[in-house]
Amino acid sequence: MYRCPVIADTDDLYAQEDRSEELKLKTHYEALDIAQSSRIHYLCFTLPQPLAGAEQDEQLKEAIRYELDRG
Repeated sequence: MYRCPVIADTDDLYAQEDRSEELKLKTHYEALDIAQSSRIHYLCFTLPQPLAGAEQDEQLKEAIRYELDRG
């Protein structure tokens, strides 16, 4: 639909030993989820073209919903 190029996608981020230093840091919310499931799903993508302001926010929300629905 939006053809957002995927840079990285994993179902278990902390199982990967070769991840970048910034991805080794755990956020407060990751720590809460890890206590429940011990897996962090990670998706990194770019938008196909630069957008401005509210239009960018809405298109990004739609792209995320689309990817989540694809499962």
